[in-house]
Amino acid sequence: MEEFKKRMLIEYFNLMESISRLSAFKGTDVYKQLSESDQLMLNNQERDMIQYSYDLNSRITSLIGPQELLNYMGCPQFDFGTAIRLLKEGRAVARLGWNGKNMFIIKQVPAHIDHTVIPGMQSLPQVAKDLLMQRNDGIEDKRFIDYTNQMLIVNAQGRADSWVASSSDTFATDWIEIKPYS
Repeated sequence: MEEFKKRMLIEYFNLMESISRLSAFKGTDVYKQLSESDQLMLNNQERDMIQYSYDLNSRITSLIGPQELLNYMGCPQFDFGTAIRLLKEGRAVARLGWNGKNMFIIKQVPAHIDHTVIPGMQSLPQVAKDLLMQRNDGIEDKRFIDYTNQMLIVNAQGRADSWVASSSDTFATDWIEIKPYS
């Protein structure tokens, strides 16, 4: 990778670290004791830093392809078998070949939801709650749901939909692990 691209990446990562530190500082008692004027200046600084990070990210995206960036960062790519193993471990994965940015796949955590929780669930329509609450054969309480083996795709807006791999996803070797910024 050319030297100016490396410098841009270093600047970007340093900027993101500064934004993170400033954001954390804003939650402290020290920040709350600052004058309104000082708080306003810090808020403006944070806003400007975030805007600059968007602009810098756009420049990086246009100059450095995803493959070159991943190679520079040492981010390994793998096949779908490895992606499944990582999902089972509770990690998030995505494909480089996807058009959508900031999308990732997770395996939903298995959960046993019993009859005491079902009536208050926001994710079930009332008819499902009613049907589930009627399931009891007198010998064994069958008023429960077991969530198992579900995968979700989460997009940049936070929308989560059920997801099933296509044949191109299954045979792809451009899977990567997605991690939160540290």
